[in-house]
This record gives sequence, structure tokens and C-alpha cells, in this order.
Amino acid sequence: MKKSLILLTLILLTACIIKPLEATQTTSVDSYDTPKTANEQAPDTDVPNEGMVDSKTISGTGSSDDKLFNRDTTNEVNMNNTIIIETTKGTIEIELNEDKAPITVKNFKRYVSEGHYQDTVFHRVIKGFMIQGGGFTQQGQKPTHDPIPIESDNGLKNSAGTIAMARTSDPNSATAQFFINTVDNAFLDYAPGSPGYTVFGKVTKGMDVVKAIENVQTKNSPMPDWPVEAIKITKVYPKVRDTT
Repeated sequence: MKKSLILLTLILLTACIIKPLEATQTTSVDSYDTPKTANEQAPDTDVPNEGMVDSKTISGTGSSDDKLFNRDTTNEVNMNNTIIIETTKGTIEIELNEDKAPITVKNFKRYVSEGHYQDTVFHRVIKGFMIQGGGFTQQGQKPTHDPIPIESDNGLKNSAGTIAMARTSDPNSATAQFFINTVDNAFLDYAPGSPGYTVFGKVTKGMDVVKAIENVQTKNSPMPDWPVEAIKITKVYPKVRDTT
């Protein structure tokens, strides 16, 4: 009888010791696996959409098929050199300098006549430098025609309020994208050994709108200096000539 009681006591003590050890082991495994699984499943919101090409490395190639753009060339040749750019921040009026930059102005008018700029956004905004647009909608990059030759050696300077063509490191790679200088940017001007950027016009009205766009908050997704609030170009068209 005495031996039986001692044996029963040993069995109960053994059970009590084993159970807490198993529980501790199970808790330890769960606390390790659960955070690991959560981290592996968490999406990285900072990864940019690979379909969005950085504006500084955009290929200059593009289709020259007018059908792709539903092109209407009826008024392209005789288009007024005063261009209205309507944006969600207000209206900007541009005077094109066809005498100094004939190829660039003709190219710009071509995109205007096609309606290319409608619903594009100012996708790169840098305070104290410039605002850039004409190449992207909120959904992605737009197709373009073939690039044009640079005309930066035309005497026009990248001073505040001028409009110029954006391009890649290849001087002859400008297509549809443009930028408006918000300050004097002499380092963008043509100089011997430095091709610079082609200025082809200037803002004549709406510089307050340009400055308002310049001061919007930006983020680094989907590309650096992309406005948090979409700054859309709703319409671009030639100003109606005053015939009176």
C-alpha cells in the first residue's frame, strides 16, 4: 500500500512538470512564426510601378503613325502662337517663339493639335527650379512621335517664366515633355561644350498659377518629385485671334 502511494505521487509530479514545458515550447514557436509570416506578406508600398519610366531616362523613340493619335492637322500650320494651357490650378498663357525655335514650335503645335496634352499631369515639380509635364497621365506614360533636333543655340535663355523642352542625356531626344522655369536657370542654357535645353516660348499670363503648382507638396512615388495632389492639364489650345 505504501509503495502504491509513492508510485502514484511520482506519476502526478511527472505529469505536472512535462505539461508546462510543452506549453512553453508551443508558445515560443508561435511567437516566432507569426511575426515572420506577417512580415513576409506585407506589401512594400515604396516599390514604384515598373511600368512608369523615370522622366530622366525616357526613350526618345515613338510611333509616327498619325492614326495612333487620331491626328487632325487642319489648323496645325496656321495655329496661333499664343497657346492656352488649362490646369486644375488655373490657366496659363504661353507665347511661342516660332522665329527662334521653328522645329520645336512646330513639334509642340503638333501635340496640341492632336490633343496629346489633355489629361496629362505635371509629374515633376521642384520648388525653386521648374515644373515639368506633358508626358504622363495618372495611369502611365503616353506614346510620342519621334524625337526632334535640339535648337538650344537660339539665343533664348532659361529664365524665369520661359518654357523649354525636356529631354534625356541625348541632346536630340525631346518629344512631348516640356517644363516651365520658375527661376532663372542659366546652367540649362546653351554654351560651348554644353548643349543646354531648348527654350521655345514664355509665359505671358498665369505666372501665379505656375508658382502655385511649384509650391504643391510632392512625394517620391511613382517617381521623385511627383505631386501628392494630381495637377492635371485639362486642355491645351490656341488662343482665338482677335479679328476686331
